[in-house]
Amino acid sequence: MGITKQYLRYVPAGNFNIIASSNCNVVFVVIDNEGGRFLAAGASEDIVVWDLRLSEKRLVIPGEKHEVTQLAASPNKVLLAAGYSDGSVRTYDLNSTDNLGVFSGHRSAVTCFAFDHHGHRLASGAKDTEIVVWDLVAERGIVRLSGHKGVVTQVQFLGDKDILVSASKDTFIKLWDIATGHCFKTIDGHIHEVWGLCLVRENDFIVSGSADNQLRVWQVSEAKGEDDQSEKENQILVGEDDCTSKLSPVVCTKSGSILRTGKDRVVSLRTDPDCTILAVHGTKNTVELFQFLSKEEANNRHKKRRQRERKKAAKLGKEVTEGEDKQVNLEDTVRRLPLIKCSAKPKSVHLVVGKGSQLRVAVS
Repeated sequence: MGITKQYLRYVPAGNFNIIASSNCNVVFVVIDNEGGRFLAAGASEDIVVWDLRLSEKRLVIPGEKHEVTQLAASPNKVLLAAGYSDGSVRTYDLNSTDNLGVFSGHRSAVTCFAFDHHGHRLASGAKDTEIVVWDLVAERGIVRLSGHKGVVTQVQFLGDKDILVSASKDTFIKLWDIATGHCFKTIDGHIHEVWGLCLVRENDFIVSGSADNQLRVWQVSEAKGEDDQSEKENQILVGEDDCTSKLSPVVCTKSGSILRTGKDRVVSLRTDPDCTILAVHGTKNTVELFQFLSKEEANNRHKKRRQRERKKAAKLGKEVTEGEDKQVNLEDTVRRLPLIKCSAKPKSVHLVVGKGSQLRVAVS
């Protein structure tokens, strides 16, 4: 009997020297009104905030027995939300490291977070294929969204609207009405799992990444009315009838695709706070950056491109048709930025704009 019980002699006593866990992401936070200096990372069951200027720990938020799987900072970067492997969600005040609330609504590990524009609501997705929207002020759940058949990989609030956008490994992107808990639009544009999703340029575009080397882009616009025939032609719906499509508050139109240099699958997509710079990384050691230009800059690029095409056609003696390509396309909107090569395969990435409009990229 004594031999069979020998394995009980040794139990884990703790952890040490963990910089960042590979199962959790990293996020920039604000402490003492200083932004772009402090980075929060999951370290097993603890949360460590690192001072990037001094290269040392600023504070440690101890956990209990479950591993931290997801982190998200509020819009003011003072409130930190943490998701754990048991499905629980905790919120912390970084100035006092106090635990402000504990939310239990998932049956498995939390995989993604999203704060709304004001920081009063928090959406969480998990491996149990469900999404829960929490009211952080009242400390209660608002609605549970069920409809995905795979792990939820990303959630995003659509601006000030009461709409939530989600992506899952079931290859679908869904748009939800938070007030009713109803999925009013399903985008079927991927063959493989959707690993990442972002809203860019004032929520004008939805960018998603899958197992191939293309980032698919959809343009989001408000629905003009029930008689708008373009909505019915451009929208991509799965499993919904025509009467449901007419009640859709937004229209999603396929804009095109962005080719990545790497041929590996997408691991995650992240944007800066202004949602103009998009960072994407796969399973290799590179991080690609794309800039979505404003409408004025895109129009200027479109005009210059049209002028070059006219000059080229004039040299070749071809006629220029004015009716073709009058609208601004994705080529005019997206600008490719230099690659970031890492010493190892990145697990997560986060962006922040520092002083003097300096872009800072954190990779773990």
